[in-house]
Amino acid sequence: MQARLRFELLGIPVRIEIQNVDPVLISMIKASYSFPLLRTSNLPLPVNPPETDEVVASLVMDDTEEYSVAVSGRESTRVQERILAVRALNHELLHSIMLRANDFFYVHAGVVAFG
Repeated sequence: MQARLRFELLGIPVRIEIQNVDPVLISMIKASYSFPLLRTSNLPLPVNPPETDEVVASLVMDDTEEYSVAVSGRESTRVQERILAVRALNHELLHSIMLRANDFFYVHAGVVAFG
């Protein structure tokens, strides 16, 4: 089964192409991005407006029943389980969005020492 999803996250247009996967997986992906707060078009614009390039993601199951996940600007990855495919897609998509809309993200790095 195939599907195409289009939406906007933090002002970044996103397109997800899904090929050769079962309807349950498509439903899982749609559920991941159906929550209204994710579509944050009502947030104030960042100081540095994000790039307008569309983020393109793909999730494809091949003949070996492995899933290939690819997101523009990131290296593709392969996983063997359905839930891992959804996690990988979400992870790679988040990183791609963070690179484009970095005014919305604050990363605090801390060091913890033992002993």
